[in-house]
Amino acid sequence: MQRVNCVCSTGVEELGHLEMIGTMVHQLTRNLTEDQIEKSGFAPYFVDHTNGVYPTAASGFPWSASSMQVKGDTIADLNEDLAAEQKARVTYDNILRLVDDPDIIEPIKFLREREIVHYQRFGDALPQSCKIFVFLWSKVCALLHVFILLIPQMLFYIFQALLLQQFLFFHHLTVHQNSQVFYCPSFHLFVPCIWINGLCI
Repeated sequence: MQRVNCVCSTGVEELGHLEMIGTMVHQLTRNLTEDQIEKSGFAPYFVDHTNGVYPTAASGFPWSASSMQVKGDTIADLNEDLAAEQKARVTYDNILRLVDDPDIIEPIKFLREREIVHYQRFGDALPQSCKIFVFLWSKVCALLHVFILLIPQMLFYIFQALLLQQFLFFHHLTVHQNSQVFYCPSFHLFVPCIWINGLCI
């Protein structure tokens, strides 16, 4: 029952967010002059909708039910909701990077904060087993990220070491007959060492 209340309350709040965004759009466009409409790139929208609030993406793609993802499985749908909240947060982040009007910045910052709260609520609604899986998977992803960054770097140093070895051989490195050239691996670097009479120098 708690999960149902969480989803219902979040849905009602999202309708309020839609009203806030629509109000901001209306206030920004209701007194535009023809010159402002042409220079701002608002003309195509104005031709089709005048100053009416029409749910459209910034790219001009109109909202439709095809943007909603519903699978009918609680875990799948909650994860879709989690992803949607993060996408909304990123959209608000992008808006904040572009605008300088305090009357727009403050409401957008409020909406962004609410998306974070919604994300946390949907996360709380997931079954405990899913939370454990998400936690473990996040750790696996972190390790994979480290290996993806580290392995190419180590291969690069190995390649450098091999090139240096070839260089030493081709230039007839003169060493004591009991000496040999080898490489001592460290965590990030292969250091050339010379073993002479049992000493590494």
